[in-house]
Order: sequence, then structure tokens, then C-alpha cells
Amino acid sequence: MRGTGDSAPWRARQFPGITPLKLVDLERVEIVKGPQGTLFGKSAMAGAARYIGNKPDPEAFSANITGAVETVADGGTGNSIEGFVNAPLGEAIATRLTFYTYSNAGFIDSVGTKPKEDANTEDTDGVRLQVLWNVTDDVSLHGYYIRQNTEVGDVGRPQSTWAVTTETDIHNVRIDRMDLDDPKRQFLEPGDTHESVVSLKLQWDLEPFTLSVIGANMDNHSFFERNVLWECLPDDWCPGVPVGGLSPRGLKADFHVTEGPSERDIETMEIRAVSSSDGDTFRAYAATQGRYQQSGRSLINIGESEVIGIEAMGIYAVSDNLDLTLHLGWKDSEILSDQRQNYVGLPLRGSTSGIQYSILGDWAQDTALGEFRANVTFRSVPERWGHFTKDNPNDPYTMMDASVSLRRGSLELSVFLDNVFDDRAIVWQTPNYPGWPSRPDVTDWRDQFVGYYAVLRPRTLALSVGFDL
Repeated sequence: MRGTGDSAPWRARQFPGITPLKLVDLERVEIVKGPQGTLFGKSAMAGAARYIGNKPDPEAFSANITGAVETVADGGTGNSIEGFVNAPLGEAIATRLTFYTYSNAGFIDSVGTKPKEDANTEDTDGVRLQVLWNVTDDVSLHGYYIRQNTEVGDVGRPQSTWAVTTETDIHNVRIDRMDLDDPKRQFLEPGDTHESVVSLKLQWDLEPFTLSVIGANMDNHSFFERNVLWECLPDDWCPGVPVGGLSPRGLKADFHVTEGPSERDIETMEIRAVSSSDGDTFRAYAATQGRYQQSGRSLINIGESEVIGIEAMGIYAVSDNLDLTLHLGWKDSEILSDQRQNYVGLPLRGSTSGIQYSILGDWAQDTALGEFRANVTFRSVPERWGHFTKDNPNDPYTMMDASVSLRRGSLELSVFLDNVFDDRAIVWQTPNYPGWPSRPDVTDWRDQFVGYYAVLRPRTLALSVGFDL
């Protein structure tokens, strides 16, 4: 990647959840298939995605600033600014400052007692400071500081909605199915996270291995307003109920509760030895310690499951300027055992069933105006199981993204069009929350109470301008 202008800033949109750091000022992205437990720990047994950032360069000064504006179909508008400054401080020392601020547009309206249009906005600002000292040809020190703040107007999960009412029988409340062309949600759930990371790495190139000593501290604070539908007690008293509408047993809801503040403070210390030859690779930890505290989270062990599949990829160089890439895959899953016997034999929640494929076209050409580049990606996704049932899976969908960029000297202009045909589809859902009564007369989960969804972002058009200083 050249500077920061080769990727659309909103494509780094990965909220909500534990806040991932934004993908700014990257050198490359590596997708490493598993198992990778030796190099990257036990959580990487299935593989790892590595985002490798640009390091400070003692050779020369460089800088870039990129601004972008976006508009979302049936939604709002957004903007972003990002960039970096690389400054040598001597022949062997350099510092690199990366900065960014995003204001991503929303497209999901909140109704109920706290109405808000295009509520699922996301505002993020961050800074990354690096200092690299090449002590000798074989020894280096690399210091890293990261600070990122994110505020969301709403977590952005559309759902079934209903009119605010004091109806005592919840079964008499008319449920409006979530409309993909006009997604809404009943409750407004804003939140914010603040995260900082400090690390220091000593690297010593020895033969036949490289020794690394790494110390790091990560501190995270998050706070969210949530509805807690599942916390009602058998005596009809609900310690937390959603704003607007009814509690699970028909009680009028006048308030909701908060999740957090949640604090995470993790400290790590690692000694890693990696072979520099083509032989075996090994790693060892000298010490690992951490403190962790978080509220409102739970993990469920499903028991035993099986996933089978096959995939293939081919790249065809049509010419010196045009490459085509085809990816083809098939996957199926089944729950083999679980303490909930009615789940046995069902597909895994979130898994696809059928053939999935994608086609990527990448064209680059030097012209009289400058370096011209175009990219088109098309993907087809089969039906997906969003809940533990074989009935009513999510419908299959297709999606196309396109981009065009022109670089002339220090200036780069880019136009991005994501979801070209404005396809609307559900990519994930939960049909009901515990505590809310089922409607036995309703066979389609889309018409049950409080179904939560994740949907494709509507067509997004953006213009980006970058300049190397």
C-alpha cells in the first residue's frame, strides 16, 4: 500500500464489540492458514490474519494526508481524515506518527421513546506513535504507543418493532417485521470505548535464530446502554427492561440499564526465539501475566460439532495490466452433541450451506494523466444459518464493490462504490431473546418478538483525496 490512500477508510468499520484498532498506514496484510499455534499462540490454531503496519524509516522524511467524504443510500453522510508523518532523528533513529479521525454515517433509524434517524453512527479518533532505534546492524529497539476512542450513536442491529403501548397482554401487541429497505430498531443503545496500548520490543538477530523480548500493556474502558430482556424474575419484577414498549410479561417499561463500565487491564511479557533458517521454528514465553475484568459477557460451549468443506483459488493473468482471481468454496456443518438435545443434528449457527464464490478483477495502467487503477469484486454467498434451526435460513445474496483511482505525482484521487447494486440482505440474526414469550401461532421467526439482525450496508459512494508531503 502506498501511504494511506489505497483503502477506503469506512472499510475499517468493525464495531461493535471489543474495539479493533483501525487499519491505517499498513505495509501489508497477511492471511496465514492454520495451525499457527507455534508462532502466534493457541488462539491461532485455525490460522491468523496479520496486519503489518509501516515502521519508522531512518532513511528519509515522508508524510501523507488523506481526506474522504461518503454518502450512504437511505442514510446519512460521513467524512474522514487520516495520515502519517515519518521523521528521521539520526542515522539510526526515526519516529512515525499516524493519526486518523472517522465520522461514519448511519442508516438504521431508532423508533420507540428515543427516536433518532440514522442512529448507528460511529465516530473514531486515534493516534499511533512509534520510535525505532537500530542500535547495531543486529540489535534494534522498537517502542509503540496507541490511543483510540470510539463513540457509537447506536450498536446498529435492526430488529422487529412495535408501537409504544401500555397493553397488558404482550400477545396483543402488533409486531412489525424488520424491513430490509428501511431497517429500524426499537431501542437506542449508544456506547463508547477508549483503548490504549504501550509496548517495547528488543530484537536481536542471532544465528541460527532471532531473539525477541516484548513487553506490553493494554488498557480498555467501555460503557454501553443495553436492554436486558433476559433478566426478568418469575414474580414479574424486571430489574432491567427496555425503553419503550413492554417487558416480557406485559409490564410497562420506563427505563433501561447500562452495561459497564467495563475495564480491561492486561500486561504481557514474552521472550520469543524464532529460527532464521529453513528448519524447525520454535518459540518460548518467559512470563505472561495479566489482569482482566469485564461485565455482561458469557461463553457457551456447544459440545461437539463437525465442519466439512473444500475450497480452491485460481489467478489468471489476462495481460500485463489485468489479473482475475476466482475463489470457490463449499462448506457444511452439523452439531454432533450438546446438553440441549434438540440442537443435535442442526447446522452450526452462523455457518453457510452450499457453494460460495467470489471474483476479483484488478487492472492497472500508466496513462498520460498518471497511474490509473480499477478494482471490481463480486461475491455470492449461499444461505446461512443464523439460529439453531433448519427452518427459515437467511436468504442467499450477491454483492459487488468497485473502486477507481488515479495517481499523478504526489496526488491521488479515488472513487469507491461499495454494494454497487444496493443489495439488501440479512447476514446474521437471532430470532428471539430469552424471557420474551414465543408466539406459537407464528411459524416464521421474522414475526416473533425482538429478532435482532445484522444487515448489509446499503450502497455507499465516497470520494477520497490523498497527498504526499
